[in-house]
Amino acid sequence: MSFNVVMNVLDKMHEYQTIHDIKDQCIANTQYLYDVIKHNTNLKVKAKAVFVVHDVTICHGHLCLEVDGKIIDPSYQFCKLDGALYTPSFKVLRKVLVLKHGLDLHSHLKPLLETHLKFKKYADDINNGGLLLCCKDYYDAQADYIEGITSPHS
Repeated sequence: MSFNVVMNVLDKMHEYQTIHDIKDQCIANTQYLYDVIKHNTNLKVKAKAVFVVHDVTICHGHLCLEVDGKIIDPSYQFCKLDGALYTPSFKVLRKVLVLKHGLDLHSHLKPLLETHLKFKKYADDINNGGLLLCCKDYYDAQADYIEGITSPHS
């Protein structure tokens, strides 16, 4: 399975999520695509906790994958936003919001960092072979959809 095939699986994941209006399932989405890549390719894959910034909106509890050095988002909820910035670095987040938008993050510092650290733990668990399934039924249903479409017998 090549990077292009992985991107095809990613497209099918996003299609499934769009059809079923799936939101707030980044852990299951990341776990599923991580499993697909880890068990079917030789690509370097790592789950990452990231901040997602779109205009002045911040998502600070989100998981993505780094595949061969490139961040990809298995969750359509955020990757559909044009111009969204993904960064695992609080320093980069701060630069963007303070320098570009003149925002003061001081009052939001504690919840931003607490949530980010929690998601870093989730990423570490996935990277260390753990299986994080907040919703096994969702994980399985999305897998069935994708495998049904990508199977050579379908």
